[in-house]
Amino acid sequence: MPKHTITISPLPARTIGLDLSDRTLRYCELDAAGEILAEGVLPMKRAALCKYLSAQPAGTRVALETGGQSAWVRDVIAGTGHEPVVANARELAAVTQTLHRTDQRDARQLARLARLAPELLNPVKLRDRVVDLRFFAGLTEEETAKLLEVPPVTVQKDWRFAKGWLMDRLEGGRR
Repeated sequence: MPKHTITISPLPARTIGLDLSDRTLRYCELDAAGEILAEGVLPMKRAALCKYLSAQPAGTRVALETGGQSAWVRDVIAGTGHEPVVANARELAAVTQTLHRTDQRDARQLARLARLAPELLNPVKLRDRVVDLRFFAGLTEEETAKLLEVPPVTVQKDWRFAKGWLMDRLEGGRR
């Protein structure tokens, strides 16, 4: 599907926007009509997020921005039976054009965009998928790029990043 095409997906019964920080995450829940059902703050801990998401209706669409914790949060979202949408933070800034950002506003904006048109969030394929496909599945850079629908240069950058990250961990984080 061409990148400039926007597919209208059915509106989910519930959509959640998550704004992640190092210690907390702020959430905003919307119903199918776009009304705010709840807003709040949770500690940035796997157990707290699992408990929160397990109480949500199955198939809830949950949006968050790319960042240092987005990979494990995305996995928790999917693991609790929900639809994760990881927004490209760089592209999102161009869409929202917000000068006065707050965690609450960001969570609301993510929920609203994910509810109506998740394609506007320019969802990303995360680096760990490149590692899965390159290392575990044995695909070439070109095959991986085609499967993830990204340019080969993106696969190359993600693969270099992943190898550097692994070396750093193997060396005890001395980098």
